[in-house]
Order: sequence, then structure tokens, then C-alpha cells
Amino acid sequence: MPFYDFRCNQCDNVFTIRATIKEKEGGLMPSCPECGSFETQQVITAGILLGQAVTGNGRLPPSSCCGPGAGSECCG
Repeated sequence: MPFYDFRCNQCDNVFTIRATIKEKEGGLMPSCPECGSFETQQVITAGILLGQAVTGNGRLPPSSCCGPGAGSECCG
């Protein structure tokens, strides 16, 4: 189930909720857990990198980037 970030228009609290895609498409408008207001807006956040796996050291796995012309920052 996806997570969604919301900001309250009354108290500026930012909170995260978990909801199904069907709930989201149905016009999800959660109440603020701090003040109870339903005047909330979804906050769009970045941070998902689709199709790329990153190793624990922050580098792409060798099979993803090593080859002719690959720099040392890619392959360890």
C-alpha cells in the first residue's frame, strides 16, 4: 500500500498516511492528526529512482554501469 504526504492548511503540520490507490483515486482528504482540520493538501515529494538499484556504498551495481567508458565513480 502506498504512502502519501499531506500538509495541513490550518497548522502547517506535514504528515504521512497509508492508503490504497483506489482510496487515493476516490478523492482522499485526510484530517490533520494535530488539529483535526480536513483542509489538507497532498505534498508531492521526490525520491524514487525507478529502474535503478543502488548498492550500500551509493554506487550502481557493476552490472548496471561497468563497460567501455565507465568512470571510476561507477565501478569499485
